[in-house]
Amino acid sequence: QLIGSPLYFIIIMTVTGFADGHSTKANTKRIRQGIWPAMKLSWSTWPLLHFVNFAFVPLQRRALLVQFGGLLWAIFLCYTTSKQNK
Repeated sequence: QLIGSPLYFIIIMTVTGFADGHSTKANTKRIRQGIWPAMKLSWSTWPLLHFVNFAFVPLQRRALLVQFGGLLWAIFLCYTTSKQNK
């Protein structure tokens, strides 16, 4: 979470920014504006989700909960990057 999550967010923001035709300077600005809110949410959401997962979810269904959390996280990233493109 400390290394992978910021790196993942930077990659997503860079790729979507270049795909939308933004310059390197504009991408850097978008990343600086968006990374801290995303990281705060990531660092507060994923540890809680994993705590609930390991403490209360049966072993056979743990992957399902994490995959659902990943789906919601992907939706959040798409929303965040599209909002910053406007």
